[in-house]
Amino acid sequence: MSQTTCELFEAGSVTSAALSDGAVTSAKLAAGAGGKILQVVQNTSTGTFSSTDTTLVTIVTRTITPVAASSKILIIGQCGQTDGTAVDSFAKFAIVRGSTEIWAPATSLHNTNDSSFKQATEMSLLYLDAPTYTVGNELTYHLKFCNNVSAGTMYVRNGSSSIICLEVAA
Repeated sequence: MSQTTCELFEAGSVTSAALSDGAVTSAKLAAGAGGKILQVVQNTSTGTFSSTDTTLVTIVTRTITPVAASSKILIIGQCGQTDGTAVDSFAKFAIVRGSTEIWAPATSLHNTNDSSFKQATEMSLLYLDAPTYTVGNELTYHLKFCNNVSAGTMYVRNGSSSIICLEVAA
């Protein structure tokens, strides 16, 4: 059996203890110690996605089936390079649960200079959702984007896009 020696230097605490591998498990943690990650699921997509108006276009989708009541879902979205063809156009990004937009950042990628806008950085989104659900039923999350105006075209391309969903215990 492998052991690790642990030394703590606070008054009233263990000064030296031998802990066996597996001695600390999630089942042995204090009741009500929320925030444990119960599961992680991911999906990726590649290709070019385009938008010519304000209708949200799906970049990547993932379902997660919560295994515990009252969990929160942490959504991490990442998409490839964004560029556009119209001056003063924005690429708006959003996280959607089912068919409901649940979060979009206050700022988006903006093309102010010319019709050959290129944004070399990737866009990342992070949102903690507190959905209402029944344990065992799927929740579907989408990473979407659109053009903020009906002029020109906005693109997401040059790399893979992904969505990661983490179930966080209440």
